[in-house]
Amino acid sequence: MMLEEGGFCVECRPSAFDGIERRRHKRFKVKDDALIFFEKETGTILDISQSGLSVHCTALGMPLLPNHLDIFFTHSRSYLPNIPVFVVGNVAVSPLPAFISFKRLGMKFGPLSNDQDSMIRNFLMMISKINKL
Repeated sequence: MMLEEGGFCVECRPSAFDGIERRRHKRFKVKDDALIFFEKETGTILDISQSGLSVHCTALGMPLLPNHLDIFFTHSRSYLPNIPVFVVGNVAVSPLPAFISFKRLGMKFGPLSNDQDSMIRNFLMMISKINKL
């Protein structure tokens, strides 16, 4: 699948986590259109590609890193349950006020079903069009 580049595409560059480029696909910034859920935690998707995503979530009560998560795309009202992921980056973020801890997690998708892969591809096409507006 070929995605058109928009003004909000995150170019492939060394990862902020360790300086090693792991991305095989261009990532597209996501506005406030997508949420993730795992265990009792909720977060927002910062950017996403065909092979992974970056999320921002609270670090409260997060003893383990997720290996599956649910994704909700608010714009299309699509829900993808039980998406397998591998955490490849884990960075503490300290916004103001500092009494709340946040994390930025870089995640690679695990093996996806055909339906899951198709829904992610559809979402990528949709946000590439929205970013062009």
